[in-house]
Amino acid sequence: MKRLTKVKRPRGSYFKAYNRIRKYGVLLLGASGLSGRCWTGSLWVFADPRRAPSEGFCTAGVQTEAGVADLRWVAERGILVASDSGAVELWELDENETLIVNKFCKYEHDDIVTTVTVLAGSTQAVSGGRDFCVKVWDLPEQTVLHSYRAHSGSVTCVASCPGKDTVFLSCGEDNRTLLWDTRCPKPATRIVCSACNHLPTSVMWHPQKSDIFALGDENGTVALVDTKNPDSALSSTVHARSITGFAFSTHRYLERVISILAGVSTNGNLPSHCNLLA
Repeated sequence: MKRLTKVKRPRGSYFKAYNRIRKYGVLLLGASGLSGRCWTGSLWVFADPRRAPSEGFCTAGVQTEAGVADLRWVAERGILVASDSGAVELWELDENETLIVNKFCKYEHDDIVTTVTVLAGSTQAVSGGRDFCVKVWDLPEQTVLHSYRAHSGSVTCVASCPGKDTVFLSCGEDNRTLLWDTRCPKPATRIVCSACNHLPTSVMWHPQKSDIFALGDENGTVALVDTKNPDSALSSTVHARSITGFAFSTHRYLERVISILAGVSTNGNLPSHCNLLA
């Protein structure tokens, strides 16, 4: 295991700065080295997000054996990683938060793991991959609880529902967006949103509204979708290329909650803000 002083930014690397900010402002980044015969990666933790991605201000870091496709905080110190190798990995910060230790590395997917999310309660997680599979994990037991093949293309994004430990979303290159509830005999229900006419690339639940989620597509369109009435979705084309991620910023003003949605794209521009829902 390597301390932060040994972690070097791989040549030809890119940073995927997902907005993985913990409650107290600690930022988690993943990097992938895409040059050479082998793809490697690294995890970076910054106590001060404004210092990222400068290596000298990294408070903890570790090199990984494969590229990092996605990552999420698990509770306060856990780090869930989707790996290019096909593995789902769980890492953890030590008590001093200066060392990242591997807890497990499991190869349950048959191809690259493209996306992960942590369900409410932080004991279960969901992964999706290029093998078209969605898998639900028991993190303390380090095992797969459910494995589904409801998509007929690569799974591009999974997103947990705040406050509900059995409900999540997935979208894939088969042009399908699915609403999941693992309590049901048939857990997946397709959500058809006419506001997005291209392949869905990213989904994210609204932090306060369990029936509302953000949907992004390969054309740069962002939509706010009501699961009970998908045809009423509000949408705007805010990027010229594919949407790769979202972040909600919530502000309380005059006892009214206003949610501002930011979308991130592959066009290299700064995030665009959509004031679609108030």
